[in-house]
Amino acid sequence: MKRPIDADPTDPAGDVHSPAPGAGSVAPAVLEALAAAVERAMPSLVALIPREPAAQLGRLGLAGPAGTTEVRAVGRLPAAALGLEGAVSRVTSGPVALDREGDGRTIAGPLPWVAAGQPPPPVTHAGPVPMPVPGPRPVTRSGPMREPVPAGAPPTPPFVPSFPAGPAESPVLRELRRLGPMLATRLHGALEVAVERLALPDVPPGLTADVSRPPDGHRTVVLSAAGGGDLENAVIMLDQFCWGVTVLVANLVRALRTHPGVEPLLTPPGAEGDPTPAEAETAVAAWHGRAHLALGVATAAAVLAEVTPPAVIGREAAIVGAGLGAAALVLAEAPMPAAYAAAATARRRAEYLLPRGSVGHVEPAGHRIGLLEEELAETEDAVFAGNGLVAEVPGGAVIRTGTDGGFVSVRLDVLAGPPEDVEVLGWDEVVEISWTSVAGAASVLGRPLDAGYARLGGHLREQTPPWPGELRLRVHVTGRDEWTGGVTVPGVMVDERYQLIVWEAPRGPEIVHKRSDRLGARLRGEPEPPPDDRPERAYRWVRRASISEGATITVIAGTTDIRAVVRAFGANPAAPRSFWDTRASDDLTMRALAVVAVDGAVVAIEDNAFRGSRPEVLAALSRLGRAGSVFWNVSAGPRLGLAEGGEALFDGFEPGMWQATPAAAEPYLVGLDFEDFRDRAEKCLVAVERFTGYAVQAHDLERIEEADVAYEIPDR
Repeated sequence: MKRPIDADPTDPAGDVHSPAPGAGSVAPAVLEALAAAVERAMPSLVALIPREPAAQLGRLGLAGPAGTTEVRAVGRLPAAALGLEGAVSRVTSGPVALDREGDGRTIAGPLPWVAAGQPPPPVTHAGPVPMPVPGPRPVTRSGPMREPVPAGAPPTPPFVPSFPAGPAESPVLRELRRLGPMLATRLHGALEVAVERLALPDVPPGLTADVSRPPDGHRTVVLSAAGGGDLENAVIMLDQFCWGVTVLVANLVRALRTHPGVEPLLTPPGAEGDPTPAEAETAVAAWHGRAHLALGVATAAAVLAEVTPPAVIGREAAIVGAGLGAAALVLAEAPMPAAYAAAATARRRAEYLLPRGSVGHVEPAGHRIGLLEEELAETEDAVFAGNGLVAEVPGGAVIRTGTDGGFVSVRLDVLAGPPEDVEVLGWDEVVEISWTSVAGAASVLGRPLDAGYARLGGHLREQTPPWPGELRLRVHVTGRDEWTGGVTVPGVMVDERYQLIVWEAPRGPEIVHKRSDRLGARLRGEPEPPPDDRPERAYRWVRRASISEGATITVIAGTTDIRAVVRAFGANPAAPRSFWDTRASDDLTMRALAVVAVDGAVVAIEDNAFRGSRPEVLAALSRLGRAGSVFWNVSAGPRLGLAEGGEALFDGFEPGMWQATPAAAEPYLVGLDFEDFRDRAEKCLVAVERFTGYAVQAHDLERIEEADVAYEIPDR
């Protein structure tokens, strides 16, 4: 048998795959005998497996980011359930191909979704499961005790540590861990009594001819320190004892599931009575999970009968653990039963409710995002010549973005009928079109994302009605002109936002409710409007600053006495602290102030604090000179404060909200449109500039960050 070779632990493809130890050729006669024995054992095991955990197991093959759909009760439904056959490529294994020397088919590269904590993508391979080759680890010896290894000889099968084991985990252990201890424990409890009595005596020797095991007469030391439950512990120790035996179980399960005697047992029986859509979907998924788990457990029982693991491992836990992990590994790639597509679609439609709304972020691809039932395809700019924003395509609509990198914000609302009003305030362009839903359940899509970013757009997937029909789409956008043609860093949020409103309605004409941005004019072949020169644009730097989520900026004009400003905030100027340490503090009551002297003024910045917005603090500061502050955070504000001569001019004013504008504030708000929800904090900073005579710059914050000095202030 070939032994694993060392892998480079720094290699991102550190899950280097070699031929699975123990996955050598199995004689046809032995395989046939195993199939007959498994066929006899499966029905009694199937009857013991409870419905709900079996359904969870049965839906494993639906997990994946492409060509799938998600609902709360069902999980993810295949593209076929929505009439999108071909959107997911799944390959069914053919006859068993367990190659002794490793020239059989194998997965190329690592299993990246495991390390990222994500469900596996659609499987694109068939054939035997390869065994991962662990990299060097800080252990000197483990597993079966052997004679000293000569220098330069290939390493022995490695120690399998408890979680996280990285590339040292067998694929079966990985899948078992991915199920979680609660599901594994429920299934273990259902089967453990039956497995104690389970025997397949008619299977001749020969299944495990290539499995490495301790030589006769040698002692074996098996160590485990896992906390994932009995099944996980048993599989860890089993992998230590016989490196490769669990993968052999998975390879045999894959081979047997297409055997003429076993395959009919995997087909769900017809529904009895008149089940609800939820009951019908669950029944099909549960049978799919039950049958494969029974297949895995019966196969594991036959394989482990040959290797006879030590009693400390626990026979029934080892059988159920190896069988469950192998079943999960195979279910992740196996196609769902033919009856599942219709059952899943019926359930999805029965449970679909309106209205619904979702928010997320999408990264444009080629200056495009789309509301689509299939993947985003390339389109020419000419398709946007009519309205400059959105164009219907088969199964959805494509939207022309300004940026071609970074994430745009999207809100998607699906309504039961047309919205009462057309909202144009705060938007640059608003266009409404009709489109035909071919299968339903369209998603807001952009550039395909890796696992680390996929969650940002997850709530925008498959939100439109899951049935065909005519729909209206109203697209609102602001910020397309912010992209100036430079390079946008991928993964960064940009100042471009969308609202999409969808409702069912007969096909109607295109309606342009508003057109005002420069990009839209260029696409329509119209003269461009003049550049936006609103004064608040000068403060857009705040959106990209480290304080963007919440801060108070206070300007005190007519003084450069930093110590006096610090004292007015209630802090001790003789007790400086690190600015960055205060930001990173685990103390939830920690509030800190950072100050910098500028041209004839002092700028004070509080990260996610608001002491400078309090009237009594502003009044104290105004004894040094005119003082103005702006406070905002993710759930409140902006709040504007102005003070002069030791007196606050007003208290707690939030422009654009329900309050009347104080008379003392009116001169400083002229020309600032607070009915437009955009840039409200920036508009307040314009008012502070007008009142104090100083415009806060991004450089002021950079100086504070470089100085790394802050002062602790009271949290109230």
